[in-house]
Amino acid sequence: MAEEEIRTTLKGPGRAGKDLERINKGMHMKLPIHISKGKKRPEVPRQAAKLATEVGIVLRRHIPVLPRWNKLQHEQDHLSNYIKKVYVQFSMDTTSKPVISSCADMLKFGQRQMRYKLKKKYFDN
Repeated sequence: MAEEEIRTTLKGPGRAGKDLERINKGMHMKLPIHISKGKKRPEVPRQAAKLATEVGIVLRRHIPVLPRWNKLQHEQDHLSNYIKKVYVQFSMDTTSKPVISSCADMLKFGQRQMRYKLKKKYFDN
């Protein structure tokens, strides 16, 4: 009980994305993301890790879970909304093909994982 009173840092969902905010504030600019042509993720490990974290946060909080990837793929509104929400945290070219394909790929795999977790929780006994 004494440990709970002493703890000053948040644990769990309230802490999500705080490290990137601290990095951006320390650099006095947004973290630049460079995705090379033919790649799906940034080559720099810190960029890749922070991008994956923020993509997951945006996916869980703002993008609806649709029953099929095809429905999400045909609705470009979801993808453009997703890219805009990720762009807020980073400095990246949102019009380049590697960035768009990378974001679409991360959205696709994130949606699949979320559908799996929902199915496992509510339908598999």
